[in-house]
Amino acid sequence: MKTYQSGTQVPYGLYASKSLDICFVNGTGEVLEGQDGANYIHIPGLVTLALLPIIGASFYFAFPVMVIGFVMFAVLKFALGSIRMASSRKAHLATMRWDPMMAYMKNPEDKPADKKDKKKNKTDDNKDQNK
Repeated sequence: MKTYQSGTQVPYGLYASKSLDICFVNGTGEVLEGQDGANYIHIPGLVTLALLPIIGASFYFAFPVMVIGFVMFAVLKFALGSIRMASSRKAHLATMRWDPMMAYMKNPEDKPADKKDKKKNKTDDNKDQNK
């Protein structure tokens, strides 16, 4: 089979490259538009006619599956985004910042001891003044 490079003048027909790029040329002598430097093979008209029912059937069966898949993807993406947003708003409620054991480990006499220390300091000051 003869190969044609993109940018050359080719006869009417359908052309395909190895990179799955398909180009159609409307008239004889027109330039083959395609990927730069790619080599294209001319696909005969009878082969194209034989492949059309297969291509059409694959599109007919694959299109609804693709639509359902895209819709499900969009719904799941929206749902997960909503769940993440709601959970991040209430995340501070799930983290426990208050430690109940610390409330019982605190010495209850700390504050009165401070008062006693102040009283002792005052009495020491008074004794010093009396001397």
